[in-house]
Amino acid sequence: MIWWLEFRRVLFRSKPEDAEHLLKVLEDLYHRGIRNREFLIEYTGILGACSRYSEIPPLVWQAERMANERLPWQVLVHNLQAFIAMGKVDEFEEQMIKLKAHPEVPASVIEDLSQNISQLD
Repeated sequence: MIWWLEFRRVLFRSKPEDAEHLLKVLEDLYHRGIRNREFLIEYTGILGACSRYSEIPPLVWQAERMANERLPWQVLVHNLQAFIAMGKVDEFEEQMIKLKAHPEVPASVIEDLSQNISQLD
């Protein structure tokens, strides 16, 4: 876990224009097998920030199959945001069921996502 704390320190020193560089670093770590909860939140988030939306759903699908526990709700939110960005309403609705069943997700997050998807209908 020490490596993750050091990585987060570097991550938070990064400037917004460094997003592509940060993505490359996270991709390398992902390909090396890093899959902890905090990492998945950061990785799916930076994929979205770099407009690489189509890469998020397969990553989440794979993580769900490999996980011993429920994925963090933030990863599910990044997946839903990717579906919104890609205009995939049916996929969004299907995955929204999982988010609503998550015990830790704030109600305001579900509300915001629902408002965003309703704008696409």
